[in-house]
Amino acid sequence: MKVLSSVIHTKLLLAILAGVVSIGGFQVWQYNQAQYEKLISEAKNGCGVYIELGEDAIKRSPSLRALKYQNKRLSGLEQPGINSESADPGAYVMLFRSPASTLPPNALPFDDPSSPVY
Repeated sequence: MKVLSSVIHTKLLLAILAGVVSIGGFQVWQYNQAQYEKLISEAKNGCGVYIELGEDAIKRSPSLRALKYQNKRLSGLEQPGINSESADPGAYVMLFRSPASTLPPNALPFDDPSSPVY
């Protein structure tokens, strides 16, 4: 009887421990999920800001407007790495004449929890 009581007591303690560990694991997962969603949100906002800055630069620059809308390259337009030295990262405006991805073809897409699933 004493052995049976000890086994039941041990199993009960193990069940309680498993419940506590599963609750702790869920809390950690929930925290990580919130941090990931915050990171994605900040990245989206950052991309939107840079896109707006690029569009503003195109609106203010006659040479960039001519390049984007009329496909004309003015003689004074510097093309980093082609006809001028490369500048620091972040000092460029990338222009595409058709929609294109700036990611390399082997890049893995990130899982965006806020975008709808089709």
